[in-house]
Amino acid sequence: MPSKITRSGTSFRGFMPSIKSPPSVPWHSWGEEGATLLLEFSPEVVHYRDAQDRQFQLGTISHPFSYTPDYEVTLRDGSIVFIEVKPAQEARRPSVANRLALSRAGLAERGFPLYVWDEKITGANIRRDTLRLLRPWRGRIGRDEADEARDLVARMQPRTFGGLIHLARTKTRALNWLANGAAGIDLDLPFLSTAEIFVDPPEMRHAQIFA
Repeated sequence: MPSKITRSGTSFRGFMPSIKSPPSVPWHSWGEEGATLLLEFSPEVVHYRDAQDRQFQLGTISHPFSYTPDYEVTLRDGSIVFIEVKPAQEARRPSVANRLALSRAGLAERGFPLYVWDEKITGANIRRDTLRLLRPWRGRIGRDEADEARDLVARMQPRTFGGLIHLARTKTRALNWLANGAAGIDLDLPFLSTAEIFVDPPEMRHAQIFA
């Protein structure tokens, strides 16, 4: 009988409010919450979605299995990749590691890279804390207002988050601007008033996640 690699259970734990994939994308675990946060704010990603409807028949004739990844992601170069969110301890189990290796090879044959994300990516403390802080403001302003904020920031060139607060006049508004693409910060550095602001381009920065 074919075996399966899939999520355990079907109950949603929560949703990520999304500009890239409106109105929201579900997550089913602590790790997947971290993954959706990163996918939503990473400048490398233009679209992502829950991939529970993408079941691939892999393996050999004598040892077939079906595989369902967690997320389907479209990168800004137009390529499509898949994400499997798996705790490192579970991913190291021989049976799981072997099945994931076979899944990666099977998807590669179809032209789709598969990335396995553990807590080093989805649970990086500084990054996750900053993204959780920005999440409530995602999508809270319209496109025109976001564009106006982006133009103002580009013209005034604030150097730090403190400078962005001064320009926006309130911390709440500055967070709203950051969450909606008016400027960027380095997600892997402490988010302080002295944190550097990036306006050219106005994108978030982070360590490599597609490698």
